[in-house]
Amino acid sequence: AQATSWWREGHRLTMAVNIAPAAIGPTLVQDVVRVVDTCGLPPGTLRLELTEDLSPNDLDRIRPTVNRLRDALGVPLPIGVPTGSPVDIPRALPYVWLLMRYFRGLFAERRLRPRDDLFSALVQAEEAGDRLSADELLGTALLLVAAGYETTVHLIASGALALLQNPDERARFVERPGLAGSAIEELLRYTSPVEMTTPRITLEDVVFASVRIPKGSLVSGVLGSANRDESQFVEPDRLDLGREPNKHVAFGVGHHFCLGASLARLEARIALPTLFRRRPALRLAQPAESLRWRKSLPLRALTALPVVTP
Repeated sequence: AQATSWWREGHRLTMAVNIAPAAIGPTLVQDVVRVVDTCGLPPGTLRLELTEDLSPNDLDRIRPTVNRLRDALGVPLPIGVPTGSPVDIPRALPYVWLLMRYFRGLFAERRLRPRDDLFSALVQAEEAGDRLSADELLGTALLLVAAGYETTVHLIASGALALLQNPDERARFVERPGLAGSAIEELLRYTSPVEMTTPRITLEDVVFASVRIPKGSLVSGVLGSANRDESQFVEPDRLDLGREPNKHVAFGVGHHFCLGASLARLEARIALPTLFRRRPALRLAQPAESLRWRKSLPLRALTALPVVTP
């Protein structure tokens, strides 16, 4: 009962701040609430944005902070479900503030010296005389890091692993460049890098597939399971780069369809063919069974993909 209460209460705030406050004490909860307010994300809001702007230097500067924060919480940031211990949250908070300070400085610099990039456009954006507040800019920047970096990394890594484990499909992938479009769609379905949806909380009693879900329950859709649904896909556990039709839900559906889908597809369509074209003899450096996967509920993510090439 205590764990259920913690998850439910935690996720009511996680929907906003993407880190879960736990019942350690009133001071910690107040600190996390201040993080929620600073990020400027109203409760229940999920915003995924398309990122085109972070330069390699910018990414290099923020990557250590993002990775330390991710490891402390056991989740990708800023999208995720906490899987670590509640006592990890105090360890993570300093990195939250460091990342926030970096982005505030970046926006201040763009105000003084605008560039032809997305962050400058966000600073200058105006509608009916209204501009984004400092907190709104910060919240958007934090989401851009996850939507444009974290998830796509796992698509490329898991996609490369799938091809290395399926040599016949890998040969098709290399020999038939025109297959790249359907190949990326199949890798999205087969690997499901985002394995679960962002949690929702039922506002009233709901009956779904003859199961009653009480008001106030935490509900998540398992995209990885849907993408292996045998009623929708022939031989769902087989990688088929030419699969048609392929109505996967790797990016979600409806109002919550990922706004970064086009960018993710483009990155994978460039990265994977280039990798196997330049390194045709690429192979795993260790058995696939010994690879380590990150302990994170929403993402299916390798911690590393060791490879060798003659």
